[in-house]
Amino acid sequence: MNKRTIIVLLLLLSCTLSGYSQVFWTAKAGMNLSRTVGMGEIDMKPGCQLGVETDYYFNTHWGMKTSLILIGKGHKCKATYDYSSGYSPPGWDGTKYKSSDMTQTRTYVEIPVMLSYRFGISGNMKIAFRGGIYGSYGIGGRSKNKHILEDGAVSKDDVYTFSHGINRFDAGIGTGVDLEYKNKYIIGLIGEWGLKPFVKEMKNQTYGLNIGYKF
Repeated sequence: MNKRTIIVLLLLLSCTLSGYSQVFWTAKAGMNLSRTVGMGEIDMKPGCQLGVETDYYFNTHWGMKTSLILIGKGHKCKATYDYSSGYSPPGWDGTKYKSSDMTQTRTYVEIPVMLSYRFGISGNMKIAFRGGIYGSYGIGGRSKNKHILEDGAVSKDDVYTFSHGINRFDAGIGTGVDLEYKNKYIIGLIGEWGLKPFVKEMKNQTYGLNIGYKF
């Protein structure tokens, strides 16, 4: 096969793909619940998400979705301490705590890249399933702790989240499903499971609901 034939075939393939391709932009906002996996018993913490998404469909069903999102993650937890076991809280300075209430917020700029499969379920309704990876970078957040000392005294601290050894980078896998109405209005569900610990063995886990408008 000579170079001229290869060029002609590539041009034909390009024309074929461009005939099917569709590009959409979607503005999205929503709420999510997140927690930290790998640190014992914890509670989900509410957060929010805001961003823009690009859909590129190769044909009627298959496409790629990529987004630029501002998203809040974190956790809430309560801890009790037993010093007879030799355990001491992180950063322990000799002060003995009876219990602690801890709330940590982490705000990330996130970029998911996902493969999407979309099909119609009625004249005006479509459903799209997605799956892929995400990467994010922490840009802010607060860590607020309330400690009850053994003598009953109360100690509080409020610090910048990424100021004491917490990794700003987060990465993992994600999935989701979108319900589209008239190719304009979208309601979506997302799930994310972090694979990169942000400190020790602790990883993010997030579930969310969003709404969007497609341009």
